[in-house]
Amino acid sequence: MTADEQRRDDRLNAIGMELFDRSHDGTLDFEMFQALLKRAIAAVGHHSDHLEMFCHYATGEGWWDWMVREIQNAPSRRVA
Repeated sequence: MTADEQRRDDRLNAIGMELFDRSHDGTLDFEMFQALLKRAIAAVGHHSDHLEMFCHYATGEGWWDWMVREIQNAPSRRVA
């Protein structure tokens, strides 16, 4: 594992721990869920299996739909 990969994994692990902690202490609201997902996308990109950790926490009404749209709205990498 390269140093960059290790830093990326460390950032993602910290996000996952915060997601878990906030869920268990009752402070995971939709705004925080959005912020954490956006931080995770910034750390690992839109097309990462690591984002699956958010599936378990997408329990509020509309959370799942928003999460899927956010992940699918990846910037285009195609060149005209």
